[in-house]
Amino acid sequence: MIDTYGSVAELLDRERHYIEIDTRVEGRSRIAVLAPHAGRIEPFTGEIARAVAGNEHRYYGFAGAAPDENRRLHVTSTRFDEPALRAVLHGARTALSIHGTSGDDVAATLIGGVNLTLANAIRRNLEQAGFTVMDAPAHLAGTDPRNVVNRVPEGGVQLELTGKLRQELRKGFLRRVRFDCYVQAIRAAVAEHELCPGPRWETLRTQPASPAA
Repeated sequence: MIDTYGSVAELLDRERHYIEIDTRVEGRSRIAVLAPHAGRIEPFTGEIARAVAGNEHRYYGFAGAAPDENRRLHVTSTRFDEPALRAVLHGARTALSIHGTSGDDVAATLIGGVNLTLANAIRRNLEQAGFTVMDAPAHLAGTDPRNVVNRVPEGGVQLELTGKLRQELRKGFLRRVRFDCYVQAIRAAVAEHELCPGPRWETLRTQPASPAA
């Protein structure tokens, strides 16, 4: 779908009263966890991103809170630019963005991005925890250098969660079972990446595209 607004600045100029921005930077690691379409824009992505960030990692959430039609508050990741986001990314070395995509038939995580080291670790951990992980299609691959998740030295990983998966995790969020399992699988991969960071994004982008890109 085509965005209603061409930039975040235009969106905020017209509908700032429907937007909530949440950031956590001080005392955090150099890993940034992003939810640029949180709240009612792509439901339940902000809750997941905050849980993955925990108290250790940087967090940025841009949430829509309009009474209806929150899809109009969506600005695509390649054109998403906002001062608080830049502050969160400043000093970070890699990033992880959580998004929601359509799909009520299968509960799956579509994985993309240019940081293949972190992407592979997340895929492995989620699959070992019993979750379905698929390569993101081209339009959700998150490999564009302008994408918010790639504006850091090592590039990042973009996770697109289908509607069915988010519904399941929301139910788990209330019971703290399946939700915790999903979040901990990703957090373990991020912790592993902190200890053994991958190559810089500039190196990754010169390599042939993998099935996940």
